[in-house]
Amino acid sequence: METKIQQLREAFLQEIGKVESPSQLEAIRIRYLGRKGELQALFRQLGNLPPEQRPAVGKLLNELKVLIQKNIEEKKKSLAEEKPVSHIDLTLPGRKPPIARKHPLTQVL
Repeated sequence: METKIQQLREAFLQEIGKVESPSQLEAIRIRYLGRKGELQALFRQLGNLPPEQRPAVGKLLNELKVLIQKNIEEKKKSLAEEKPVSHIDLTLPGRKPPIARKHPLTQVL
């Protein structure tokens, strides 16, 4: 069970590093933290373990859950900060060019 948890952790960290949009982030959140997600599947298997192993494995699962939640929140914040301007309002008036003076070398007497 510990190897499954470690594999899930590694897979999540690889996927979260590749996220470039909020929709991708939401898909990863659902995949790992959703009701039918991979982490919940491991929590359901916890009951099949011998009673002496359950506390240690439960602790690992809870730590992984916190790690996933923390990374998703951090990525959500960084995506919000990196959001580029996606459109230009063409209804705004244009900018006037600055008024410039001719350089004294170009003036001929």
